[in-house]
Amino acid sequence: MNRNTRLALVLIVALGAAGAASFVVFRVVSAMPVREVEVASLEIVVAARPIPVGAIVTKDHVKLVAWPQRRENPRLPCAHRLVRL
Repeated sequence: MNRNTRLALVLIVALGAAGAASFVVFRVVSAMPVREVEVASLEIVVAARPIPVGAIVTKDHVKLVAWPQRRENPRLPCAHRLVRL
């Protein structure tokens, strides 16, 4: 067996082993049950649509969306203080 044949054989065996290992890992991960964890969230104010520069922000420009809450509530202003009614 010459050097090139040995190298080709080693590469084929290595690729086969890597393919088999990745297939086994894929099957194990696919069989794991999905855990749904409820994340504490708070509502923050975001733009509902693009707001032109210099525009007066009204209730129509913003909306409330859920945002993941970390340790404690950040000091965000209330929505009614952000817009001119």
